Amino acid sequence: NFSKNEMDYLDYDYTYYDYDATLEDLIFKCRSNSSYCVHKHLTCNGIKDCPMGEDEDVSLCGDGQILDTDSRPWLTAYKHGNREDYSDMQKAGTAAPAIVKANGQKIEDFITQCSFDSLKCDVEDFFTWQNDAYGNCFTFNHPKRPVKTTVREGSQYGLKLALYIDQEDYIGLLSPASGVRVSIHSRNIKPFPEDDGFSVSPGTATSIRIHEKNFVRLGHPYGDCTHNVWPASVKSKSAREYDFSTKSCNKYCFAEYTLAKCGCLSSLILAGDTEGMNASYCTFINETQRECQEDALADYSQGKLTCDCKVPCNEARYQTTLSSARWPESSYLAHFVRMLYHEKGEKIMEFTDHVRETLVNNTFSDEATHEILEEVRENFVKLEIYFDDLSLEQIYEEKQLSVETFLSSIGGSLGLWVGLSIISLVEAFEVAWYFISWWYKKSRRGASGKHTKRSASENAPRTRHKSRSCSFDQRTPMQLTTIYPGAFNNNCTIHANGRLETALPGRYQDAEFQSLMPSKAEFSNSSPDSSFSPINDSPNFMANSSSKYSRPSRTPADNKLFTNFM
Repeated sequence: NFSKNEMDYLDYDYTYYDYDATLEDLIFKCRSNSSYCVHKHLTCNGIKDCPMGEDEDVSLCGDGQILDTDSRPWLTAYKHGNREDYSDMQKAGTAAPAIVKANGQKIEDFITQCSFDSLKCDVEDFFTWQNDAYGNCFTFNHPKRPVKTTVREGSQYGLKLALYIDQEDYIGLLSPASGVRVSIHSRNIKPFPEDDGFSVSPGTATSIRIHEKNFVRLGHPYGDCTHNVWPASVKSKSAREYDFSTKSCNKYCFAEYTLAKCGCLSSLILAGDTEGMNASYCTFINETQRECQEDALADYSQGKLTCDCKVPCNEARYQTTLSSARWPESSYLAHFVRMLYHEKGEKIMEFTDHVRETLVNNTFSDEATHEILEEVRENFVKLEIYFDDLSLEQIYEEKQLSVETFLSSIGGSLGLWVGLSIISLVEAFEVAWYFISWWYKKSRRGASGKHTKRSASENAPRTRHKSRSCSFDQRTPMQLTTIYPGAFNNNCTIHANGRLETALPGRYQDAEFQSLMPSKAEFSNSSPDSSFSPINDSPNFMANSSSKYSRPSRTPADNKLFTNFM
């Protein structure tokens, strides 16, 4: 008598270890109740499964193990697992890329239909690579393949695929769910479907509508981003085959740290960098390596690693919208199976032979058709990936306060609170310049005056008099020199027509002087010691500077002359 769980264990053991083993080789009968049995790999694991716990008896287990753990690593990993959902078992299957590629899903068996923008595509348009969680992965439009672009939008165009997932080859503990994992990313960015992908269920036609978003970030000094530059902490050459991304940087940094700390590879992403180094892969059943990986993960979680993984300054992301419907319908089944006959994949050919044999042997009965329809739905997925529109949504950072905005804010504040403007500032500088120039000239004039000897008359107090004396030279025309006490001499010229011109500093004054012109009689009536003598009948006369001409009395006209010079 076996329970459903025990039958699952039996199926698991049959699948992985010995297809020729009998039930006696795989089960342990509890002595307290001979009708109760447990699987042998549940014995000696520290957990009492039998009613009396005889599956953990020392006489049975001896040193605690009845199975050869080295020859059955999957079973040992299962026994050492400590998570109820067996998620830690996925780390037990780490193997070299060549082994994963040889034992994983083949692209010929995986892709059964392919079209891009209504044109046929094939497996040569995909690049195969290995992932830690999903084994073989296939990328369309990979940098190592010719680029394909679209200029059309809508569900009638884009990429259309029909995929065969072959659930019979699923590993129970490593594949708890069926379907495909899809990740949409930029062409030059390394994908990580376990982190940023989404799952698509079998038996459905899933439409994936994508919309591109472009993020533009500001660098130093406004932000901390990198322009596609890998940090020095990541030394992997294979990482630099792709453009920089924060996720890739962290992945490679942690893998390199684990390799240096534990001496084994914890991820397949470093496989290209360790070729020829004979580096082993960390195994879950090795307790030392398992504990070392846990310590490395703890260091990473606590921020002890100096990865220095910044965000990219330019980043493209694709927003997805999913919708699905049941596929294929019974009316479409015959056409779909007929299409499968042209496929050359080994697994697909086996499936089509099984479909043909089932339908023919049952004369295409409804029961057989329904059975085949369910098998097709369990093993096939239909994908339609297209752009909803060809527009690009850009989200960018801008300076919160630019230099222009800063200066405008200062000018506005000064104009509002102080009343200053740019013109006012210029005028203030102009006034300051004039003041500095005046002070400089004054200081130079004072410095030159210290070395000049001034006469006693110059040192005397300067007073302004209302009269002045004039000396005449006996030449033609008559020269009149006026002298102000304490001031500079000012020249006056008397012309023959009696016009008087005075050369005062900064101005000229004219006076009618005809009434003041002396006559011949006046010259003859002058004192005997006078050296004046008339030259001719002309009114012009010259007075020698050594002789002074004085008139015995002043006429009203004389007062008029002096009044004009007051």
